[in-house]
Amino acid sequence: MGMRMIGLWKHPKSEKLWLRRRVPKDVVAFMGRAEIKLSLRTTDRKLAEVRLLEENAKLERLWHEHLNGLTYTVLTHRQISALAGEFYREMVEAHQDNPGKPHEWETLQRRDAERKKRPVSFMQRNVHLRFAFGPEVQAFLDRRGLRLSGDTLDGFVVAYLDAKEQAAGVLLRNANRNYKADPEADRFASPDLLKDRTIVPAFDMFERYAKEAQLAAKTRRSWKSRLAVLTDFVGHDDLARLTKKNMIEWKDDLLKERPDGTKLSPNTVRDGYIGGIKAMLNYAVEQEELPINVALGVTVRGKKKNREKGFTHEEALVILKATLLPPPRARSAENAAARMGPLDLRVHRCPRQRNHSASAVGHQDRERLQGLLHPGGGEQDRRVPEGAAARSPRGTEVP
Repeated sequence: MGMRMIGLWKHPKSEKLWLRRRVPKDVVAFMGRAEIKLSLRTTDRKLAEVRLLEENAKLERLWHEHLNGLTYTVLTHRQISALAGEFYREMVEAHQDNPGKPHEWETLQRRDAERKKRPVSFMQRNVHLRFAFGPEVQAFLDRRGLRLSGDTLDGFVVAYLDAKEQAAGVLLRNANRNYKADPEADRFASPDLLKDRTIVPAFDMFERYAKEAQLAAKTRRSWKSRLAVLTDFVGHDDLARLTKKNMIEWKDDLLKERPDGTKLSPNTVRDGYIGGIKAMLNYAVEQEELPINVALGVTVRGKKKNREKGFTHEEALVILKATLLPPPRARSAENAAARMGPLDLRVHRCPRQRNHSASAVGHQDRERLQGLLHPGGGEQDRRVPEGAAARSPRGTEVP
């Protein structure tokens, strides 16, 4: 009797229900086996059916990606060690300054130790570890732009868990106020083994991006000068060597007060410096020149400045002068006829705001506008209607 394609299976040596399915012929070599048996960790049949669908969806997605040209990286044993070292350093650096309480790391160690245990002794260890720790391992690999499979993935999962246990031990000591250097920190292979020797010149990549994005000449000059500031800061112009830590340190440096007492605003750093670099790096990732955009997640926080209500004298004067100027020659007759005059200033409400009254200019603003329009005039034309302008938190918007 042939094996069913997929279904629940009661293992003779286990009380739990299992997923059992045949591996399609075109991915047998990729999976290294012709059949998959996986514990669903429950005796409840309804819950087991839900988990069967979830685990089967993971398998189908994995096979689809494999069959549709997704490439997987093959690493040597030394490169796997180097990649595990990258995770170790990332985990320690993320928590070392504020490691929290000791019991939190003790709980993590106990929980991972339990998760490493196979539910049944005859279940293959590599299969169990893949499913138990797969999501967090894949999250780390995604940040590196890597896809692993087969023996490479199995080897890395083991190395990852060893590195995680070591890092948790270091952070536990830190939480206990012991910051002595980890004597085993250098046991990993050199990270240079993972480096792609291909250089990605920063300014060449910027020119490619600027040309395809059709940046305006002024924007191109501005963003290129900001790129020069970044390359001067990191000491090279190779985007392949740029790291997220470089970007964070650069951001912090930009926000510092300068020797002359001046200081860049958070908005300027975010939009004028980080924004342009982030857009260029996104383009490099799209062109498959870089595995990840290291500027993603680099944020600049700052307070939004809310100005006081009302127009300034200069703003009111600009509004009134604009209403008295003749319309441009290129403007159509319809637009010229619809142009608002000084006695017809009003708010055109957005369709989303038709049920709400437009915000009006304050009483003092209306008097100021009247005085500017008719400095010594009579009473007949000195009224400025309510609702002269709509306001936003960032400033005054004049229709």
